[in-house]
Amino acid sequence: MLGYVFVDGVFVNKEIVIRGLARTLFLKKNRKYAPEILQAEEDAKKNRLGIWGNLSSLEPPQGNSRFIIKPQDAHRFIGDRAVVRGKLTDYKMSQKVLVLKFGKDLDVTIFRDDWENFKFFRIGPETYYLGKPVEVIGRVKTYKGQPQIIIDHPIQIRVLE
Repeated sequence: MLGYVFVDGVFVNKEIVIRGLARTLFLKKNRKYAPEILQAEEDAKKNRLGIWGNLSSLEPPQGNSRFIIKPQDAHRFIGDRAVVRGKLTDYKMSQKVLVLKFGKDLDVTIFRDDWENFKFFRIGPETYYLGKPVEVIGRVKTYKGQPQIIIDHPIQIRVLE
């Protein structure tokens, strides 16, 4: 359930977004405060706060190590959140979607509406991550029988050193 939260006169949803601790998400029927929250996100980007700041300074939660899987095991974790480590070997791009490939085992999908989030950090995912060992965080789903993780922000994928 999504809702708007106010505590002691503070619009909590807006406060979280303006600090760069969350991205905007609206459902069709629930757009009452959309302009206000969208402006908060633009302000967070402009001020490079939270997830709009220095990506290299953002460390994944330590508990993530419990969920690490290999790309070839992704098919066993459909519906689960996972942390996948491996090397991206190829990509496919259309006008609507960019798909980064962990071989034939798992796809990492980025939809066109989210490409700007990568451009904000001057990242072209199709070249920046290719051939490098990476860690991807997200829910494993399937598309046409192929396991995939959909990502929408560079915080969900990082190059491993």
